[in-house]
Amino acid sequence: MYSSQSLTSYSKCQAHILFLHAITGCDTTSALYQRSKTKVFKLFEKCQDLVDYAEVFKNIDSSPDIILTNGIRFLLAMYGAPKKIDSIDKYRYLSFVKNTRSNKSVKLPCLLPTSPAAYQRLYRVYYQVQVWLGNELNPEDWGWVFKDNGLEPVQTLLPPAPEKLLNTIFCNCKKGCSYNCSCKKVGLFCSLVCNNCRGQSCSNVEPNIADNEVYDEAINDETLDSSFLLNQPILIIVKLTLLSDRMFLYIENERSTSTEVIGAYFMQEVSFKSNP
Repeated sequence: MYSSQSLTSYSKCQAHILFLHAITGCDTTSALYQRSKTKVFKLFEKCQDLVDYAEVFKNIDSSPDIILTNGIRFLLAMYGAPKKIDSIDKYRYLSFVKNTRSNKSVKLPCLLPTSPAAYQRLYRVYYQVQVWLGNELNPEDWGWVFKDNGLEPVQTLLPPAPEKLLNTIFCNCKKGCSYNCSCKKVGLFCSLVCNNCRGQSCSNVEPNIADNEVYDEAINDETLDSSFLLNQPILIIVKLTLLSDRMFLYIENERSTSTEVIGAYFMQEVSFKSNP
């Protein structure tokens, strides 16, 4: 598979073996989960568009915009995206939603990389192909950063989530949630995901919530009928999953084994609710 002369059954691949080797994973570019070289080679032979996308990576004069446009289209084809979809983040989202419908845990490595991560990866693919062709480029312009006397790959130029989201989705306050509370600083009330107060035992709780008052009174009643608790939606946060500009909240009911996605955090305050 690594010699163009041995690809007798892959005639189109022979002229683009350098690109195909780099895009599917080599010493300097990571492989994509469950996207083997053989699968990609077979797909490459069937689709002329992929040959056109690959040609860009051989050209020393290709601009970054052209490289990203054609590289994203190639990645989308590798993951079976329809031709009408040209956004890697959109198809990543659609793939995630489709997988959640089966009521099975989603294997995140099976999803496409986010667009910021994909851009850096495609830069490294282009750089590696040019190195193999004997062309000298500055690696720091193509997905690498010089650090500790060596080169390290740039994974992404963005944080894993917006700073506001990372700082306000929950707090770690141990006493009272006063002015230092990360939730309070941005005008949000504490919630069930806060590590210590759980949105209940602090001074930053949303006022006048009748249902919570009834619930608290019932819990504090020593003569509480167990049927009351059995009829309440007890939620356990299982996982927070980042996806492009969204964060999906997985929860499950304590009395069932199912897990479901109940909402998405779109860089703004969202109320997540569940049914008993």
